[in-house]
Amino acid sequence: MDKNNERECNEDLIRERRKCNFNIEELTNIVDGGKARTARRREIQRLLINDPEFLDEIPQDYMSHEDRYSNELRKSAHLMQKLADQESGHDIRSWDTERL
Repeated sequence: MDKNNERECNEDLIRERRKCNFNIEELTNIVDGGKARTARRREIQRLLINDPEFLDEIPQDYMSHEDRYSNELRKSAHLMQKLADQESGHDIRSWDTERL
């Protein structure tokens, strides 16, 4: 198991994962469709998680319904722009999180 993921997980979940009698990484690769796809998914996940545009300044629990809706629209528009950039030939690793 990736040690970086352990730091972000619930302690009970970490304990249960350590008890399993199968290779977690192997199962992950099967579910994702292969090692290359797992690596690609993790890279995209890392880039999106580290993109400040997807962070909420105010926790959603404290937002009104209208504010939540507007916030999700903002995030969706940002994601769609990133996807359009990728389709136009820009490599995902070159996404500039400061641009939008």
